[in-house]
Amino acid sequence: MSRMRISSSVPSEALRQAVSALTRAHDVANREMASGLKADIGVALGEDYGRLTGDKARLAALDALDATDALAASRLAATQSSLDQMKKGAESLRGALLAARASPQQRAGLVETARAVLAQTISALNADASGVALFGGQRLDAPVVAAYDATRATGPAADIAAAFQTAFGVTQDAPGVAAISAADMRSFLDSAFHAPFSPPGWSAWSRATDATMTTTVAPNETAQTSASANEAGFRALTEVATMVADLGAAHLNEAAFGALVDKAISVASSASDGLSATQTRLGAAQQRIADAQAAMQATRQRLTLDIDAAQGVDPYDAATRVNDLGARLEQAYALTTRLNRLSLLNYL
Repeated sequence: MSRMRISSSVPSEALRQAVSALTRAHDVANREMASGLKADIGVALGEDYGRLTGDKARLAALDALDATDALAASRLAATQSSLDQMKKGAESLRGALLAARASPQQRAGLVETARAVLAQTISALNADASGVALFGGQRLDAPVVAAYDATRATGPAADIAAAFQTAFGVTQDAPGVAAISAADMRSFLDSAFHAPFSPPGWSAWSRATDATMTTTVAPNETAQTSASANEAGFRALTEVATMVADLGAAHLNEAAFGALVDKAISVASSASDGLSATQTRLGAAQQRIADAQAAMQATRQRLTLDIDAAQGVDPYDAATRVNDLGARLEQAYALTTRLNRLSLLNYL
């Protein structure tokens, strides 16, 4: 008698399909356990997938705004530092002017102080942060303000020397400076000398734009986040420093020197007031950025939690599923082996 075999093709095929399904599920569970994310987020979330996509877009937009705010905040901090330097320069020059007004013997020291303040002011106005000019308005490249040529051969220094020569018939270093009257000095300071420090004459000094940078600091909120070398405080500080440094102050007679010092003290005060106004405006922008960053951080944290909850998997649950599916796979493989050995003799 020939040995008969029981047909096992139907249960074998069903078991093969079950093993295949268990294998796929086990692979998915392993991936989810390793990544911490749902393997197929679209299928897992269904209609809520659109909400997840929107949350991710909002988070990306807030991240971009936060990066922009960080750059603006850094630039504003550097600008405030330069403003502090210039304000100290204005105050030191005003103090030196008051001292020289009381004691003309301090003229030489006053002139040296003014030269130092002028150089410091031009250097500060030409400062940049990561290659972006701090006082260029909307102009990004430095330098913004022309250097003052000590030889008076080029630039604003040459223009002022020419105006002085026209007004008094002598150069700033000539002995004839001593003959300049107080009235003539006052007239010169209020007219020909003042012109290069007022629009449009200031264009000989500055390449900056009047308009300043506007930064989007939060959704639907903008702030002015830069300064312009064309602002009144900067022009006044440059004017008073140039006035004292390069109009022959050391050689003027007492009356003309007094006229120059009186005017310089007034302009120095205007410079300090203008610098303070700029500091206040930029300080307000700094506060708006800080407030916006704090508010956006709270929103970003909430969105991050929502996104993690929507697309993430529970580590404990994922590990449990991996173990459970692994155990079921082992059982299925064992059944497959037994089924393959099944014959009529197993039943006898």
